[in-house]
Amino acid sequence: MSTGRPPGDDVERVVALTWTEFLDEPVTDVTKSIFTLGAHSLLVARCRGRLQDIFGVHLETGPFFAHPTIEGFCAAITAGPAGARIRRRAAVAVRVLTDIPSS
Repeated sequence: MSTGRPPGDDVERVVALTWTEFLDEPVTDVTKSIFTLGAHSLLVARCRGRLQDIFGVHLETGPFFAHPTIEGFCAAITAGPAGARIRRRAAVAVRVLTDIPSS
């Protein structure tokens, strides 16, 4: 039985932490569909707004549905022209969201 995969980089960590907040349970497997975990279209809209604020970029709703795993979603949004900005903002946001002091 597969145990899934935990978030592997800052973008995946930020997205997992954001979904954890909206789903009220830890999201620890980035290969599992967010819809299997209890997400629905209204939560997608709320999560999208939060991630836009965090990453400082416009995110379409399509990738949430086309790539319903955190792994797939993060790969899709970082592959585009905003990918470098998303990665930079995620590196800062993950420290704030997890209260990790920067070194």
